[in-house]
Amino acid sequence: MQLKLPLFPKTTKLINSSLGLFEKDGIVNYINGGSPIFSNAKEDRNSFQFIISHLINAGLCSPIDVHRALGVPYRNILRYVKKLREEGSEAFFKVRTRAGSCYKMNSDKLQTAQEYIDSGMNNSTVARKLGVKEGTIRYHINKGNLKKKKK
Repeated sequence: MQLKLPLFPKTTKLINSSLGLFEKDGIVNYINGGSPIFSNAKEDRNSFQFIISHLINAGLCSPIDVHRALGVPYRNILRYVKKLREEGSEAFFKVRTRAGSCYKMNSDKLQTAQEYIDSGMNNSTVARKLGVKEGTIRYHINKGNLKKKKK
């Protein structure tokens, strides 16, 4: 059997002697030993993080190889690999549902806060009684979730 040398396009950025990547038409292509193994859109950071962590997890390169070749901060690379190992591949692509929601002020607390405000308590006292910060109370008043009595 004849040994094939890895052949890489001229624009390939080598991560190590057998692994590299190159960009063509907005698509980043990952090649191992001259054969394509992954690709993702240039702007797709989640896929990039997943692919890099997968390559490291599979033993095809080390975090320091990626850091030196691509300039990605070393700690970020370690974070990507940890995320893959602990949460799996879906962790890179799941939609975060918590963004924009207030986890401390549920509907029961809002109702209680409104009762306190209606009874004449100031924002600071209401916040202390509910175990939240005064800024949280002000936020919900400004947003319209809580109504201040007109004087």
